[in-house]
Amino acid sequence: MLISRSDGEETILPHLLDLVYGALPSITLILFGFVVAGTIAAMDTGDQLLAIITIVGFLVGLARIAICLHYRRWRRSALRIGDKWRRWELAYMAGGWAFSACLGTLAARTLVFQNHMADVVVMTLTMAYFTGIVVRVVRPRIAVTQLLLVLLPVIAVSLTLGGPSYLALAFIEIMFTLGATQLIIHNSQTMVARLEAERSLRLLARHDHLTKLPNRAYFEEKMAMAICEAGARGEGFALILLDLDGFKPVNDTFGHIIGDQLLCASAERIRASLPSEAFAARIGGDEFAVIMPVGMRSSEALLRGKAILAAVAQPFALGHEDIRIGASAGLATFVSGELGAKQLYTMADQALYQAKRQGRANICVYAESSFVAQRAA
Repeated sequence: MLISRSDGEETILPHLLDLVYGALPSITLILFGFVVAGTIAAMDTGDQLLAIITIVGFLVGLARIAICLHYRRWRRSALRIGDKWRRWELAYMAGGWAFSACLGTLAARTLVFQNHMADVVVMTLTMAYFTGIVVRVVRPRIAVTQLLLVLLPVIAVSLTLGGPSYLALAFIEIMFTLGATQLIIHNSQTMVARLEAERSLRLLARHDHLTKLPNRAYFEEKMAMAICEAGARGEGFALILLDLDGFKPVNDTFGHIIGDQLLCASAERIRASLPSEAFAARIGGDEFAVIMPVGMRSSEALLRGKAILAAVAQPFALGHEDIRIGASAGLATFVSGELGAKQLYTMADQALYQAKRQGRANICVYAESSFVAQRAA
């Protein structure tokens, strides 16, 4: 299949594309071989059509090289748009299919003249091309279609020419197609399984096992990314730190099972109170952090913070009890390119400390070494 709609494959698609676009040296070598083989075939047979096919294939190959180079530059860029991954996959597919069609046409046209030297050169090139497809292309639909575009014209011409040698060639190509297809599918399944396993391990390493929110390590990574993005765009973003008020007495009174359920429910309410672009993490026992989207105004971030406090203040129906807790929050805004992640975190933490000192259940905003408390509506 070319495109799978599963979340897992959506996540590993960039790694799959890195593999296929990483074949630039192989693409360059096979293009060189195509030009040499096509030139020899055209000169030995004196066929103008072979010369035209060689030129067209050469231009297609150059376009594929240009796309690979452009992909590498785009891949190194700081900001990447997620929906473009599919476009890159389609670009590789189109280039691969077009070049395969040129090679298949070249091989089939060469066989028509029954020039043994040209036949050997061109068929050697096709075998090298097959090997590269089987080994490097981990997307079955792309790889199998490339094989068919090369082999079907050769098989058709071989059967048309007849004779023991050409019939044997057609039989060998058919058997090779069947075997190579099975190997391509196996390689793809193995690679996808490995990448998904690696993704699962990364997910476990970067997420809290209880609430399923990102953990502190992932939070720190995201903070660094947000600061880089804000600096590049010349915009700011808000950081909110939250502590649950009254969590410890609940945990001590009702036990750790209820305490864990309360943490999970609180995490879900925090997540539900935020826009999809925001990033929420659990950074400690009952401590959470929220990175608002770059470009969001401070006033809107403050409203979002109040919405979180209001959501957490609602009763939790856990077991046979209606449990009430609250939350305090500190908000700090990144507005300067000279401000680092540690400084921003310290500012938000100081604001949180002030919120707790001023009666809890409120959000305190850090502003030029002063604090403004705001209670949830």
